[in-house]
Amino acid sequence: MNLSQSVTRAITVAANTAFLSQEAPTERLTPPTGIVNIKGLITGQVGTSLDGLIDLIAKLQTNLSNPTHVVVSPHGWATLSKIKTKVDSNESLLGAGTTAVERMILGLPVIVTPALGNTVGLVVDKSQVLTAFGGIEIATSQHYFFGSDSLALRATWRFGQTVLHPERLGLFNIQADK
Repeated sequence: MNLSQSVTRAITVAANTAFLSQEAPTERLTPPTGIVNIKGLITGQVGTSLDGLIDLIAKLQTNLSNPTHVVVSPHGWATLSKIKTKVDSNESLLGAGTTAVERMILGLPVIVTPALGNTVGLVVDKSQVLTAFGGIEIATSQHYFFGSDSLALRATWRFGQTVLHPERLGLFNIQADK
């Protein structure tokens, strides 16, 4: 991997985290608030069953949402994958076992990303998330540090997002089985 690819990857990882988890700015408009911190999201709870997620999706659909994805962290996916079909069973409700399963919950594809906290998940209607972004621009200069054997690197990427109808997105807490 060359320097340009490494910088591009680092910016992409940071941008994913900002897109999902950035705290709301207090006085400025930038950086844009991450999706999990937008006011007005419908909230829910998932514990030892998927009943809370089923109820959350029903509330979202009542609000005219058309859920397209579930987004969770790797830890969140692991916790959800441990939900069993019944008490005293080792069979996972989501089918995790000795072979990997397609990441789906209630018919929705699951996106797993470390950009979310371990105990939260999102139900997203992608038509409700408006984004604008440009390409990653990388520039180098051997002249900036002419007095030493160094290279200056500048990388920029501009993006923004907003949620059109926050009541059409769901935020749920994932409680691990104790």
